[in-house]
Amino acid sequence: MELFKVDTGLTIWMFVAFAILFFILWKFAWPVIMKTIDGRADLIDKLRTPRNSSTTHSLQPKSRFRRPATRKPTSSRKQTA
Repeated sequence: MELFKVDTGLTIWMFVAFAILFFILWKFAWPVIMKTIDGRADLIDKLRTPRNSSTTHSLQPKSRFRRPATRKPTSSRKQTA
């Protein structure tokens, strides 16, 4: 039953390693992540506000599977070149 035995020394070092990692990420990575997220949010806000009628059309969702309204009839004969 040594799997369930708590090793206090290992537990303390695990918390110390976590605290160091947390501090490094908080100090260096967190500002970069937040700057990127804020920049992306600003870009999305800028793209969502229509400036003229041409941008509102481009912001409409497009279906990849939408078929054209009219199709040309296909001939059953093969064309030879």
